[in-house]
Amino acid sequence: MRPSDEPRSWLHRPRTWDAVAALAAVALYLRTLGFGWVYDDQMEVVLNTFIRSFSHLPRIFTTTVWTGSGMETFLYRPLALVTYALNYQVSGAEPWSYHLVNVLLHAGASVLVVRVGLLWRLPVAAAGLGGLLFAAHPIHVEAVAAVFGRKDLLAALFVLAFVLTHRSALDHGGWRRTAAPVLLLAAMLSKEVGVVGVALVAAQDLWLEQDRRAFLTRREVPLLYASYLAAAALFLLARTWVTGGLGIPDTSFWDNPLVSAALGARVATALVVVGKGLALLVAPMGQSPDYSFDAIPVVSSPLDPRFLTTALVLTGIASLLAARRLRATVLSLAIAWYALALLPASNLLVVTGTIFAERLLYLPSVAFCLLGG
Repeated sequence: MRPSDEPRSWLHRPRTWDAVAALAAVALYLRTLGFGWVYDDQMEVVLNTFIRSFSHLPRIFTTTVWTGSGMETFLYRPLALVTYALNYQVSGAEPWSYHLVNVLLHAGASVLVVRVGLLWRLPVAAAGLGGLLFAAHPIHVEAVAAVFGRKDLLAALFVLAFVLTHRSALDHGGWRRTAAPVLLLAAMLSKEVGVVGVALVAAQDLWLEQDRRAFLTRREVPLLYASYLAAAALFLLARTWVTGGLGIPDTSFWDNPLVSAALGARVATALVVVGKGLALLVAPMGQSPDYSFDAIPVVSSPLDPRFLTTALVLTGIASLLAARRLRATVLSLAIAWYALALLPASNLLVVTGTIFAERLLYLPSVAFCLLGG
């Protein structure tokens, strides 16, 4: 028998790693089916009258996320509410089915992480280990174990599916060219962070294509990107119509003290928060379900040790990215993915609804886990 005819080891079979990542995610989080409601679950699910009947679907898509609970949030995430409505038909106000869907979404996202790793040309075992690390990483506890983490799970799942479908649309065309912008729109309707999908595929294309000039001259490339921009514009128009604007005007100081901080202090503190997220990914100890108010003190001086440490770490990462011999490695793509996925919620560009939450690392952590693999 020729060497090429010999059966490959299970370590080299993508479907084996798909199964390992999915089973690990389910096994680790299956006990959450016995959990109850916590924090925002009350406003998002328990008190939300809109999820109790499919007759409210039009209102779900034309109002903000907590309107059915009698509260304005200026957040537009209708697809997450639709999934809650489906859960309500199964178990009413009993939380087990809601937790089950979260577990399955996490398992699905873990499988897609394996597939993204293969798309990034990682060895099969490395991509598989990345998916396994994603399934097991403790930083994901908040997103999976709390029902209100559903929006982060859905957005990440659809973004990952979009990234994979985009490359397939480039290579094979057909129905995939329609599926890709639909998946992007689904990600944005799950949570606003889904809009970064456009930047992620652009960064990925630049990294994967060696002859970029020839790539840009392909007729399907501008057509695909035009469909993505159209999907993003449609979402932004819908969100603006429903919420009255693009921002979150009622952000409370108690939820995010950066709302009243000077620009310099806000940016410095946001960078410290970026460093804290990286530290939790490397060593997930001292996690918390709530970082509101003074859990992360605002930086008041450029000599703050937290700021100096973060600046040193980020400078080191930038130096790695600038090194000529490392530009072509997966490290550069992973850094770009992490930065782009984190940027909308980082408070660097605009003040968001919270200073920090571990669930916000769910999509960015894809890059960290694949590097770990």
